[in-house]
Amino acid sequence: MTAKLLATQPAGYQLCLIGGFRYRLLDASCRASIDLDYHWEGDLDRKQAEITAMLRKRLLPEVQWRTGYDGTIRPASGPDAQSPAVRSVEMAFYRASEPGSRIEIPLEITRIARLDPPAGRT
Repeated sequence: MTAKLLATQPAGYQLCLIGGFRYRLLDASCRASIDLDYHWEGDLDRKQAEITAMLRKRLLPEVQWRTGYDGTIRPASGPDAQSPAVRSVEMAFYRASEPGSRIEIPLEITRIARLDPPAGRT
């Protein structure tokens, strides 16, 4: 749901999906991934804030409606959160009445050199 929202919302404009999830989603690869990775050329702090706000507004109600899970979406914090090349958004979904139901999915926005050109897919 997150990848679909980012692909169709202004906050996702010109983000490039990279990493294992990209291969699984777009190429039907067997490669598994536990996070979403995107490449972004611009201001990482601004993009992190924009994505966080959009996911709170759009994703949390959708997850609640479809699955009954509550959730939180916030910018990552701590010493690792201030890398000059990476910003993270922490997504967590859970049922408060169900111990052990918490699912955490990190979303990383990176600025890395890409050896292959981006591919547009519909």
